[in-house]
Amino acid sequence: MNEPVSSRAADAASAMAASACRVVVVSEDRVAQGRAMETANWLRAQFGEEPVFDFSFWNFKELSEPAAASKAVEAAAHADIILLSAHGNDL
Repeated sequence: MNEPVSSRAADAASAMAASACRVVVVSEDRVAQGRAMETANWLRAQFGEEPVFDFSFWNFKELSEPAAASKAVEAAAHADIILLSAHGNDL
């Protein structure tokens, strides 16, 4: 018996998501996010098409909201890479 095409497509998408390199980016502001994006683009350029990168972006202000912070923690818990982009050196 053949699976419906939509089921096979969903399975393929699920497999791709499972094999993706999950990257969580936490940035202080838009400038810091821009620097993090430069790093993300560098990663893509270094690795080409494999692995597929799945980026999740968060900023410091969002993390002060409990619901957003909870989602960010969940994303970070499953991340392969966590990038932190901030100004200064007083962290």
